[in-house]
Amino acid sequence: MSAVTLSSEFGYVVLSLLAFNLHYTSSSRFVMALRKKYGIAYPDMGSGRYTTKLTDAQWHEFNSAQRVHQNYLEQMATVNTAIFCSGIFNPTWTAGLTAVYILGREVFIRGYINQGPDARLRGSVIFWPAFFGMIGIATHGAVKLLGYL
Repeated sequence: MSAVTLSSEFGYVVLSLLAFNLHYTSSSRFVMALRKKYGIAYPDMGSGRYTTKLTDAQWHEFNSAQRVHQNYLEQMATVNTAIFCSGIFNPTWTAGLTAVYILGREVFIRGYINQGPDARLRGSVIFWPAFFGMIGIATHGAVKLLGYL
């Protein structure tokens, strides 16, 4: 049986994973604020009985916030995996890329909620390169580990 030895810098990866997951959790703040503001009870996710009482503008505002949170959730497993795997091979770069990813997500969230779906692009051009950077680090590390490089 062999043991895996992690460098002390892997602590940055752990902190990055925590920050990423906390940021995701905090992205629900917009949905929760609008639920309270408009009296939208659970289990209504934006197309149920409670939201039929909203004006079109209120419905759009709530559903934009709900969609932002759902979009983030859709990426959680993939990004968590990318952070962990790339962090094994290059923890400091991974921590930096995770910080850039979080920044891009915040720009995405605020753009989408405040200006509509088209404004999400500003955040996307920040977080997607960071994500693919992590995929590149993980792929390079795995191929090298397998002895192909």
